[in-house]
Amino acid sequence: MHNTPPVIKARYAPVYWEPMPSISERFVSIIVVQPISVESKAPPTARVVLSLDRLKAMFGKSAKHVYGIMNETADFLAHLLEMGTPIERLQIPFTGFALGDVRIARGRTIEQMLDGAVRSISSLSAADALYQPTSLSIRRQTQATASFIQRVRREFSVNDQTRRERFRRTLHTQESGVVVTLDYSFKSWVVQVTSLPHLARQETHLRREAESKLFELQAVRGELEGNARPILMVNSSALQHPANDETHDLAHAAFDHLQKCASLAGAQMISARTAMEGARALETMH
Repeated sequence: MHNTPPVIKARYAPVYWEPMPSISERFVSIIVVQPISVESKAPPTARVVLSLDRLKAMFGKSAKHVYGIMNETADFLAHLLEMGTPIERLQIPFTGFALGDVRIARGRTIEQMLDGAVRSISSLSAADALYQPTSLSIRRQTQATASFIQRVRREFSVNDQTRRERFRRTLHTQESGVVVTLDYSFKSWVVQVTSLPHLARQETHLRREAESKLFELQAVRGELEGNARPILMVNSSALQHPANDETHDLAHAAFDHLQKCASLAGAQMISARTAMEGARALETMH
């Protein structure tokens, strides 16, 4: 038996996109989410919910351009939400986008809440898109992990700009020719973050993400001639609040797999069930 976690509540709204105003056809392209209270575990965020594959089927060669605009719009809206702007006052920078009505989402985990929210606003938009990489770059980072990093950064940095600047740093490696974006780095510490799956359909994307992050840690270690202290931080909230026995087993299997992979890559693995645990782990790296 598993302890039932409290219900997470958040306000959310769809952002509609109308590619051709003359035919009055619009799609849900982005979902914006805002916590109801400061105690909520749901971070303020904006996420693209139309996958690149779906856009390719709709717009062919123009899909990457469209997807880029959607991600820029989502990043801008996420910034406004982080600054405390209410959903109703969000200003969208590009034409063709319109904000829908605000609603309430509920779930036992953030992933379940978002999954239900997306499915409630559109049959065309896919909740699966939340678990795809956040950009067109080679770096494979899922929305689940991006959201966790955002929460860790907020816990760790508070109002400290120097701490905030340790996140998302770029390193151009000469030896392997790889451009690596580090989730966190300070002195000899280099940290990449990944997540355990809450849902079965997350498994493939998260495994690819973890493999990519471990490859990047190996590249950095080689570049710094063994002087780096590589860390793979795993968002293990799925172990704490599994949706059911199946997802509990799935998360445990993924955790064991990551332990073996991290060991082979020469990286230390740290488990963080919450953003606070993640922030505390970073506090020890000095």
